[in-house]
Amino acid sequence: MARGAYLHDADNDSIPFTDARDIVAAQHQSYDGTGFPRGLKGNEIPVGARILRLAYALDALLTGRPALGSNGISWEKTERSYHRAVSISEAKDEIQRASGAVFDPKVVSAFLEIPEGVWADLIQEISKNG
Repeated sequence: MARGAYLHDADNDSIPFTDARDIVAAQHQSYDGTGFPRGLKGNEIPVGARILRLAYALDALLTGRPALGSNGISWEKTERSYHRAVSISEAKDEIQRASGAVFDPKVVSAFLEIPEGVWADLIQEISKNG
């Protein structure tokens, strides 16, 4: 999965690692089957891609960048992209709302179980090194 995350913007045919290639190829798939490019659904999507999908959305929410191009989360009923950086608490709420549609509910559940102290440490570390 780490290789897939590192290579996420690479051309799929140029990635020499089969597992990483599969993760990269499926990173835009939504859990409910509405993603692209192949319309994979649920467990048809490699678990690494399901995790990566949530990680990129989290990064988008925390930094204020558009979430995964045109296939982002429908953050509001108006279907507009989310371009305002939000707190980790707001990001958790948005991701939880998209559980079962955009994200694998098991991945969301594991994500939501990360203790608040871990988030505080990560944010402090990012601020220190950013």
